[in-house]
Amino acid sequence: MTKPLINRTVILRVKAEDLEEFHRAIASNAQHTAAERGCRQFDVVENTSDPTEFVLYEVYDDEVALALHEGTTHFHRWQEAEAEVTVVTETVVRDGVRRIHHVDP
Repeated sequence: MTKPLINRTVILRVKAEDLEEFHRAIASNAQHTAAERGCRQFDVVENTSDPTEFVLYEVYDDEVALALHEGTTHFHRWQEAEAEVTVVTETVVRDGVRRIHHVDP
């Protein structure tokens, strides 16, 4: 049996006037995070019916990988940018998950 992965789902709502800056900041964070050792997946999706709502879906090998991610320079830059772009709400759901099936398109 494989070891459970760590999943973090973050739901963000951004003020409309900050969307351009948000896009720049999250793109940089996503690019750096996806390149980290221990990061299995980092997706950013936008709600098509509400362009101010975003979901970040992150999967890490384990708690160590997540802790290393949270200690990176780009993560701290993202937190600063997140504060600047005025995220209206943020919900974080964190669970252990076991990948059953994954297909890259």
